[in-house]
Amino acid sequence: MKPMHLNPEEAVTVFQETRCCQAVAMHWGTFRLTDEPLGEPPLRLAAELARQGIPAAAFVAGSVGESWWIRSGDTHVPTRPAGDKSVD
Repeated sequence: MKPMHLNPEEAVTVFQETRCCQAVAMHWGTFRLTDEPLGEPPLRLAAELARQGIPAAAFVAGSVGESWWIRSGDTHVPTRPAGDKSVD
């Protein structure tokens, strides 16, 4: 999937180059499209964020099926409404 997707390390580079404040990793763990284990991308993302000294909360890799409520203009970590533990 290289022509269409970034690996976690490349995604962190793009995050830095674009000077993002917040990013969300997606398209992982749902369908087997590559040779890597399904759960590997978030682990690699976390390792690269740590290596680069970027707070983990700045680049979120949600659980498969997890959703967030994001208000227009928000600049903080995507969150669900208080007390909502549902997964869409």
